[in-house]
Amino acid sequence: MGCRGIADRAGHVGGVLDRVPRGLSCRHPDIGPRLRLLGLPRLLTGTGHARTLQYRKGWALLAWLACEPGKPRRRAHAATLLWPSLSPAAALTNLRQVLADLNRCVRSTVGDGVLHSDRDSLCWRGSSGPVSDIDHVLSCGRASAGLGDEGLLDMLASGPREGMELLAGLVLDGCEDFEYWLALTRERVARGLATAMGCLRDRLSNDGRYDDAIAVGRRLMQMDACNEEHGRGLMRTLAMTGEYGLALAVFDDMAQALHSELGVVPEPETLAMRAGIIASRNACQLAMLDVAGTGM
Repeated sequence: MGCRGIADRAGHVGGVLDRVPRGLSCRHPDIGPRLRLLGLPRLLTGTGHARTLQYRKGWALLAWLACEPGKPRRRAHAATLLWPSLSPAAALTNLRQVLADLNRCVRSTVGDGVLHSDRDSLCWRGSSGPVSDIDHVLSCGRASAGLGDEGLLDMLASGPREGMELLAGLVLDGCEDFEYWLALTRERVARGLATAMGCLRDRLSNDGRYDDAIAVGRRLMQMDACNEEHGRGLMRTLAMTGEYGLALAVFDDMAQALHSELGVVPEPETLAMRAGIIASRNACQLAMLDVAGTGM
């Protein structure tokens, strides 16, 4: 946006710097995934109502299967993973109880055939549509997979504001193997989500959807305040709309986080972007002063 466009919209330089972009809003609730494993886990009906699982380990089992869609898992493995202190027979009995409750809830929300089980194995088969938020995050690199931009926007808008961690808050004491798997998978999912969101931010910006792009960029910075690639992306998008003050505020917050958390200064590329934004802001202010002086 040029200097004249900024002046026409805001009326004065200060007005530009005071404007805060709106947040994400859920516009297509019917296209979101029914299984939400990011944040507090939920299974949603078609009307958006959440179904409650009877057993806490049902969420653990569901995530363990859904994070490897199409991969059969042996029942005996699942049983020892979730009940390592029990005998194999007792662990399998517990697994049957948890699986019965899980099957009822999945059928009433996601549908039949998604969670497959037979005498020896279990498998999350997924479907041709967006069933799980994890399906989208882990497949975002494939053009034919995922929710699309609108679906991802709505998933982010309806996601928990406290964070998008896989199975947030879930701890299974005494299940060291599961906890180890969960820690590794949380890192993998977080990387996939950040990649998907960064690509989405850039596509939205290129399409001129700056408010949405800025909102996604801010969510990225909430997830990792020290990530300079994400910080530069948000600074760039804000500067493209003439929000130079907000772009510089992003730099200040990121520089403070880098100093306090890592003891480092911003990278040369980030410093160069800051200098460029300051130069653009100063040139824009001078241009508007010239326009004001001519009485236009």
